[in-house]
Amino acid sequence: MARVVADASVIVKLFVNEVYTNKALELINDYASETIAIAVPSLLVYEVLNGVRFNTSKKFSSEELKKVAETIQEYNFTVMQPSQNLLEEAIKMSHKYSLTIYDAIYVALASIQNAVLYTADMNIIKNVKLPFVKHIKDFVSR
Repeated sequence: MARVVADASVIVKLFVNEVYTNKALELINDYASETIAIAVPSLLVYEVLNGVRFNTSKKFSSEELKKVAETIQEYNFTVMQPSQNLLEEAIKMSHKYSLTIYDAIYVALASIQNAVLYTADMNIIKNVKLPFVKHIKDFVSR
């Protein structure tokens, strides 16, 4: 089974119709059919809720945001807590690629997990030239 790290910019697309939402849906369908495993850092739920809450195309009510939070929990992704190893790798990646710690944690997790990171965050794509960091538009369903 292929290992994937999906960042918040991808998971937000499951709740807000944006460019490449279709690719995010393909990724989640592969996850549901157990052809890929998805790992995420524990901060993902906060980042997704924030991204959905402040999305400019649709105003989400409190009840809708609660449903988003429930849905994220129901996905049952492998949630990685901030171990010392993960944090140290994120700090290193943050300095090396001029990323926020929030963004670097996804790159570090993918590196440690020997996984592919899928993102729609152009800052990550632009700054991190590693073979396992890919734009969600390049996801190919298995």
